[in-house]
Amino acid sequence: MAPVKGLIKTIFKDIYNVRKMPKNVYTGWKHGANIAKRQNQSIFTGVGTRAKEATKRGVLPHLPAVTALFTCWIPLPGMTSSGYALGTWLRKIISKKLGLPL
Repeated sequence: MAPVKGLIKTIFKDIYNVRKMPKNVYTGWKHGANIAKRQNQSIFTGVGTRAKEATKRGVLPHLPAVTALFTCWIPLPGMTSSGYALGTWLRKIISKKLGLPL
């Protein structure tokens, strides 16, 4: 029973921390702007760098909690934990596509 209780505690803690997501996205966007400015990138590649940093710092850390939050409203048992597992899987795929370490 203890591992399930620990998983539920982790899921709810992550869902609670989603409130920090907008600030983290903004911080990632600003960090990407600094990188683009330092590397003298054009406007188009600079936007790509900003989006990559915003995704890396703002969206990816919170993705399992966001999917768990969306699936917890489905009235079937285990949907919150299934949504969390789906978000973890999506985070791995997106990280590989962007070339980011986990």
